[in-house]
Amino acid sequence: MKLTIEDIQKLIRSLDESSVDELKYGDEDGKLILKKCTAGVKGQNSVQILTAEPSGNQGVGAVAPAAGEGTQKAGGQEAEKVAEKSQPEEAQNGACPVTAPLAGVFYRASKPGEKPYVESGQEVKKGDTVGLIEAMKMMSEIPAPCSGVVETIEVKDSDFAAYGTTLMYIREN
Repeated sequence: MKLTIEDIQKLIRSLDESSVDELKYGDEDGKLILKKCTAGVKGQNSVQILTAEPSGNQGVGAVAPAAGEGTQKAGGQEAEKVAEKSQPEEAQNGACPVTAPLAGVFYRASKPGEKPYVESGQEVKKGDTVGLIEAMKMMSEIPAPCSGVVETIEVKDSDFAAYGTTLMYIREN
């Protein structure tokens, strides 16, 4: 059975909301290990995604911070830096936030050197692709949650985005 991004997102949310500290899943395609860990600040948890490829090469995935991140390293960047943008935010002056559906690398275009999906000031319709998130070597399109005009883009191309990070704001028409 192959896990989809949606399956992994559900597992992460379920683990984060449960009293279980660790979840392991494996098959012929590889394995997935999800662990709750302390993010460096007492009482605040994050979910750490550990993966191993079938060849046996182990890699550490991203740390998906929960509400109120600490200073643990995440994907080679300090979580504190990522945490600035990752806390759930209310709409900025009524603008609709576009948030990361999972932890991963945010891309504004389909390929390096290509035209970005959207620019500030560009009009978008609900469901239009406004960016991509790469997680575990899989690309997931990010749809616009509302119709309107892209007001600001909060995350730079190729930067790590934690789950729930506000990527951009769209001013609804």
